[in-house]
Amino acid sequence: MEGHSRHWQLLVFEHEVLDAMVREGIAAYAEKQVYITQMMAHHFSEQWLPTLDGHCITPHWPTHYTTHNESLSDTT
Repeated sequence: MEGHSRHWQLLVFEHEVLDAMVREGIAAYAEKQVYITQMMAHHFSEQWLPTLDGHCITPHWPTHYTTHNESLSDTT
């Protein structure tokens, strides 16, 4: 999911658009896609962490997602 999120962030800078309204629209759409993919990643981490923990599997990403998820919920 993070790779997909970064893809949308970079996409805005890869295309040179002269029309300001189109450029703003592309940036807004990309920002929305970044938010959606980040929220999906956080949701999936919340779903999987208890199962992984139950099997004594400790992934490297839980702190990143749980901390980031708390900061995202504060802004919504």
